[in-house]
Amino acid sequence: MTTTPIADVHRSRTSTLFCLVAMSATIAAACSITRGSGRSAPAPAPVVAQIVGPYVTAPSETALPPVVNPIPVPTPVIFFAWAHPSVPANEHITITLIARNVGAVAPPNTTVTTTMVTAPQAGANHGTSRFSAPTAGWPPGQYRVTATGESVGPFSQLDFAIQ
Repeated sequence: MTTTPIADVHRSRTSTLFCLVAMSATIAAACSITRGSGRSAPAPAPVVAQIVGPYVTAPSETALPPVVNPIPVPTPVIFFAWAHPSVPANEHITITLIARNVGAVAPPNTTVTTTMVTAPQAGANHGTSRFSAPTAGWPPGQYRVTATGESVGPFSQLDFAIQ
């Protein structure tokens, strides 16, 4: 299993996490610049508020594990990483896990659980959240995880599957 160094995901000191899709687009644009053409490289993509994952191993301060989607049913814990470039210090960030469609197990768009974390400093805040499997295990289906800040409101959502 390989990890992606956060420095390779985004080199800005204002955020340690960056959407991999946006990063790929930035790299593609930078690579299209003709060497020696005299044109400058494009400006870096803006830092965006986001949630990334899901992961079956915990992200660290220096690396993101590979994204796993769909998540296997027997996975005991699901991890997500989040970032917001401009939350105030001590901002409460609520991460919500929603069962969008799990068949007869629960009605559509049922909130499974929430977790709250406190942003440690103003500005480039980031962190991880984890959700443990229910006693009976994860029901297969479609899920969503959302991130909401106390003062900044909803800032990201991510859909994923458990199979």
